[in-house]
Amino acid sequence: MNYQFFAFNKAMVKNLGNVLVFILIFQLLFFRTEAQTTVVYTTQTGNFNTLNTERNFNPPYAGTYNNGASELAQYCNGGSFGNTPGAAAFQTFSTTGNGVTGTARTMRVGDRFTISVFSGSNPSAGGRIGISFRNTTAVTNFFSSTDANVMARFQIENTGGWKIYNGGTTRENTSATSGSDRTLTIEVTSSNTFNATIAGTTYYDLPFAASGSISQFCIYSFGDNNPNSFWKNASMTNFGHNAGDGLRFGYGLTSGNGTISGVISDGVNTNSTTTTLANRILVGGASGSSVTINGANTYTGATTVNTNARLILGASSSTSASSPLGASSDGTTISSGAVLDMNGFSLTSP
Repeated sequence: MNYQFFAFNKAMVKNLGNVLVFILIFQLLFFRTEAQTTVVYTTQTGNFNTLNTERNFNPPYAGTYNNGASELAQYCNGGSFGNTPGAAAFQTFSTTGNGVTGTARTMRVGDRFTISVFSGSNPSAGGRIGISFRNTTAVTNFFSSTDANVMARFQIENTGGWKIYNGGTTRENTSATSGSDRTLTIEVTSSNTFNATIAGTTYYDLPFAASGSISQFCIYSFGDNNPNSFWKNASMTNFGHNAGDGLRFGYGLTSGNGTISGVISDGVNTNSTTTTLANRILVGGASGSSVTINGANTYTGATTVNTNARLILGASSSTSASSPLGASSDGTTISSGAVLDMNGFSLTSP
């Protein structure tokens, strides 16, 4: 009797184990897990694809070197009018953080790239120190660092603080001056918009200066007598999904309307070119402001309209696979005091 009871329970345990294995396999096949993935970009010359100099004639002097095992440094000095030196280091984004040996990948919607920089003082008159984000890996010379293929760039000049240059506007954090470590962050929020953070201050819904996807970043210095600059703590992470912050729109609005026309899609793990993540969006803004979304969006996470925010539809959908509110079965949450304005348009249910 006791033996039969023991055998019966062993069978139950075995069957339960089989069920659990089946459930696990089913989840792996049909559901995506949302995991924060971070790839470290060690700022060393060996990880960069191309190092260029301009007018490195001894004098003037320009170059890129390793400052220890985790910092990339640049120098430009000894120049004069018409004979200004420059240094640039170009690196392709990849699945490993190494532009030379990793598998190339572009920045996707939901990707966040962060890097820190130190310069003891501002560049010399007419000079610049910065990092640019380019839609190609083709490099002609030093001046590719700020050419027409640059989609956005962080830069500091002879006076003032660090700035973000983008399509049509320039934002400056006047308190983020030289003399201290400054952390710079770029977040891709749609096919043509991004958020940028300079030393803790975030600028939302910025348009890219060029079309395409970000394939490469470039660290550069150009000036007659620039201070040495030091770059470190670079990484790429996913932020748009449920385990992250989500894609944030309208958060910088105090009044008026902002329009998001780019496609908001799902993300891809930063260590992969194929493993997708369901992005979600959050709409913010002060009372009286509004955000219009009119893209054929394909993200599959939830949509949340925060308190006081107003989300306006800018288009209808004819299919559940794409709409201004994505292809989501997770639904849309309208917080207390928030508004979803259909604006005369209609949506197809997923």
